[in-house]
Amino acid sequence: MQESNAVANAVFIYGPFVFLAFVVIGSNPLFLVVAIAVLYLIGLSKLVISKCSLFRAGIGISFGPRLMNAANRRRYTSAYRFVALGVLINLASLLLYS
Repeated sequence: MQESNAVANAVFIYGPFVFLAFVVIGSNPLFLVVAIAVLYLIGLSKLVISKCSLFRAGIGISFGPRLMNAANRRRYTSAYRFVALGVLINLASLLLYS
């Protein structure tokens, strides 16, 4: 399956569930705060897990996923996607509720 077809299928299959989740989360500010915290925690935990491989290899300071293997590189970019989604929802909630 081509990547463009997979993305289109994912939008049509998961789109209604994502919309329903945003309606439920947006209906109560407490749900919104919990959802943002969960996104941040998932992103942070993925980031720590992906960086642990570098710490075990004796590399204390590194910038970016260049020195990681493929699986940890995907986990690293996924972590920043979760954090970015949390930031976007956080900014949207600030605009919505202020």
